[in-house]
This record gives sequence, C-alpha cells and structure tokens, in this order.
Amino acid sequence: MSPSMFPAMFWASLVFPLLVVAFVLAGYRLLLPQIDRTGMNETAPTNYRDAVLRLLKDDERKLVEALAKSGGVAYQRDLQYAIGFSKVKTHRVIARLAERRLVEVTPAGKTNQIRIPTWLVEETKSS
Repeated sequence: MSPSMFPAMFWASLVFPLLVVAFVLAGYRLLLPQIDRTGMNETAPTNYRDAVLRLLKDDERKLVEALAKSGGVAYQRDLQYAIGFSKVKTHRVIARLAERRLVEVTPAGKTNQIRIPTWLVEETKSS
C-alpha cells in the first residue's frame, strides 16, 4: 500500500459506517409507524382489576383468578392441579407474571409460594 492511499482509505473507513448508520436510521423511521399519543385521557377503567385482566393472556388470567379464589396465596403445585396446567406451563405463566411484577414468588421447599397483590385479591373477591 502506498503512503498516498492512506488518507483516502482513512476517510473512506470513517464515511462508510456513517452512511450505513444514516440509511438504517432513515429506514427505521420510514418503515415503522409512529405511536399516536392522542387519546391518552379517554375513559379509564373503574378499577385496576379490569385493566389488568384485560391485558392478560387467557392462561395468565386463569392463574390470577385461581390465586384470588385461594385468598391471594397458593403453592405452585396446588395452582398446577387447580388449573390443570402442566408443570412447565405453570412455571412459564408464573414467570411471565413475575416479570411484570403481578405475582411474588417465594421458594418453599420443593415448590414455590405464589402471591398476588392484595388490591387484586380484594377486587376479585368483590366481583
């Protein structure tokens, strides 16, 4: 490589990545829709329970309702039998709910103790 090519290669190595980033960002803005921020003050649900249950998948909703019927606290294996899910499915549903902080998981021997918030238990019992 001759010394006279070094500055040209240097500038090309700087400009090319910047062009790639610019094209990726432009494509991102063009292809993905923008979030419409209007309508944020529309009528809200009357209680948190309705909002939470509406956002849950069917299997998650079954688990939350089974927990509410048991007073808000149950062992994972008892939930498994009450709902009729396999061990793996029960674990995955609980993991998804725990990730969203809708349940609290506490190890209890060879199983886990699962707890939902008191406001969700009280709301569920009253309906």
